[in-house]
Amino acid sequence: MLLVRNLWSVGGDPNRPDVNALLLQYLLFYNFPKGWYLAMEPIITADWTQSGTNRWTVPFGIGVGKFFRIGRVPITTRAQAFYNAVRPDFSAAWELRISLVLIRPNPLRFGK
Repeated sequence: MLLVRNLWSVGGDPNRPDVNALLLQYLLFYNFPKGWYLAMEPIITADWTQSGTNRWTVPFGIGVGKFFRIGRVPITTRAQAFYNAVRPDFSAAWELRISLVLIRPNPLRFGK
């Protein structure tokens, strides 16, 4: 799956800086037995108002996750590490993401 978003400033206070920012995120998962999985979800960004090397952030990395239940509540946890191979000056070289997600059933699904 691929998520693409670009934000632009439209109108507003003329003293405020313009916004023109791109976000790209691809999502790749590989499932293993017993609820374990590999995950790749880097967030690539571009600030079109900047120039040269200050425009892009391009991370590379991977993570591991586990799907399980506590009672009837489905839960997924994930830890991912990314190295920002291309990044603006004075930004972080590494990123660590840890998540815990409680999954609620689809209220529109009937019969189960």
